[in-house]
Amino acid sequence: MKNLKLSYLKITNFNQFIFIISLSVFLSFLLNNSNKKCNIKEIKTLEKNSIIIVGHAYGSEEKSKLRDHKNISEKVLNFYKDNEDNIDILIFSGDVLHTPSREKWKNFYLQFKEDKIIYISPGNHDTGDYIKSSRRKIFTDFRHRNQNNTLFPFKFKIDKNLFIIDDSTTINKKPLERIIEITNNLNDNYKNIFIIRHHVLPISLKDYANGNSPILIKEEDFKKLINKNITFIYGDGGAKKNYKGLVCKRIGGIRHILNGIGEKEDDSVIIIKNNKIFKKII
Repeated sequence: MKNLKLSYLKITNFNQFIFIISLSVFLSFLLNNSNKKCNIKEIKTLEKNSIIIVGHAYGSEEKSKLRDHKNISEKVLNFYKDNEDNIDILIFSGDVLHTPSREKWKNFYLQFKEDKIIYISPGNHDTGDYIKSSRRKIFTDFRHRNQNNTLFPFKFKIDKNLFIIDDSTTINKKPLERIIEITNNLNDNYKNIFIIRHHVLPISLKDYANGNSPILIKEEDFKKLINKNITFIYGDGGAKKNYKGLVCKRIGGIRHILNGIGEKEDDSVIIIKNNKIFKKII
C-alpha cells in the first residue's frame, strides 16, 4: 500500500509539473504575440502641417486599367484635394504608377501644387525589377520634384523625426546592414526614425504583401538595431482582397507597418503629426 501511495504521489506531482510547464508556454505565447501586435490610431480629420505616406497609390489593377493606367487612384487624389492645405509633405512608398512613362510622371506631379514637397520610395512598378530596366531609366532620368539625381537611401529631418527614404527595388543583398549602419551611428537624438521603403523585410509580413520581396529577413536579425524608436513603413500592401489594408507588427522591438491602396473600404493613408503616427481611412 505504501508503494502504491508513493506511486500515486509521483504521478500527481508529474501532472502538476506538466500543467505548470504548459501554462508557462501558453502565457509566453500570449505575451510574445501581444508584443508583435501594434495598433495605429485612426483620426477623422487632418490637422495643419501633416505628413502623409501613401503606399500602392495606383490602387487596384482593375481601376487602374479603366483609366488606361494613367495617374494614381482617384481615392488618393480626392483625399489630397480635400486636405491639401493641411498637408506639408507627401511621401509615396512605391507602386505610384502602374505602367510609368515620362509623360505619366509629368502628369503625376501636375496633380499637386508646385510648392508641395513630394518624395518617392520607388516600387517595382515604378522602376522595374532589375537595375537596368527601361522603367528604372525613365525613373532616374526624370527630374523629380524634390529628389532629382538623389542616391538612395537619403534622409531628411522634420522636427524631432528622421525620415530615411530607401529604394527596395535595387539588387542589394544586405539592406538591413545598410540601415543599421545609418541608424546606429546617428549623432542626434530623434523622437522617431521612419524608414520608408516599398518591399517588406520581415519574413512574417510576406503573406500580407502584394508581391514578392527581393530580400526577406529573420525576425531575430532586427535586434541588431540599437535604436528602438524605429518604424519601418512599407508600401507594398492593400491590394489583397482577403487581407487588411494596414498591418502593424512589432518585431525585435521595432515597429513595422505595411500599408497600401487597393480600392477597398479600409483603404487608408498614414499620417505623421506631432511626432506621432496615425491612419486615416480615405
